[in-house]
Amino acid sequence: MLSTDTRQLKTEAICLKVFPHGESDFIVHFLSPELGKFGVIAKNVRKAKSQLKGACEVISVVQLELHRGKNLHILSQYESKQSFPAIRSDIILLAGALVAVELLAGVTNEGDTDSGYLYDTLLESLQRLEGLSQREEEKLSGLFEQLCLLSMQVLETSGYGLSVDTCVICHHTQEMTAPVYYFSPSLGGVLCAECGSTVPSSSRVKTRAETLKALAAPSAYSWSPEVGLNTQKLLHYYLSHKLERSLKAYAFLFDLLI
Repeated sequence: MLSTDTRQLKTEAICLKVFPHGESDFIVHFLSPELGKFGVIAKNVRKAKSQLKGACEVISVVQLELHRGKNLHILSQYESKQSFPAIRSDIILLAGALVAVELLAGVTNEGDTDSGYLYDTLLESLQRLEGLSQREEEKLSGLFEQLCLLSMQVLETSGYGLSVDTCVICHHTQEMTAPVYYFSPSLGGVLCAECGSTVPSSSRVKTRAETLKALAAPSAYSWSPEVGLNTQKLLHYYLSHKLERSLKAYAFLFDLLI
């Protein structure tokens, strides 16, 4: 719940990104259900005795108290709500969580106060990652499922929705029985083999039916490491085109899984 007066703000938020500012400060980007994505300056937080460091840990859920600023609000106090220790103790889950927060940071605009759904979706995804089994096979299946669910929901809500079961040129629903399909980020989704052959190779990549099936119904799919990795590669390819930059967290995840 957002609490405001003329000089102070109080809100719950998820830490998305942190980077140094000057000799002793951090600039921190948060996502809040009421304020959307916003930046704050955390003064002197890089000093050893700072009591505000916990608010500057990416993926943490915190209750913030802020002094209202002209360009950036100033962090004055915080209370930790959720820190996700199981995620932080597992490098693969941590990589997945970093993909999730970087995705939200990339598709949201600062000052967009209609962010309640996106905030709740990210929070739920982090909570589910926190509760995954530590058995390797089950953990990877759960990780891929959650990242695909989050990605498809967030992309649709943010206006970046993609078609994974209907050809974006001929608009025929695909039965997912062909050996090869194509995917075009500029056109926004899957291409049947016939339509894909008409699109320049520089504007599309080959993909397989199993990858598309997994993206279309993440919760119903029986995940394998190969298909899971292929879904994330396809999503990264799509997002890199839409955002006009590569998302660093994907590279971290791929290095761990390949």
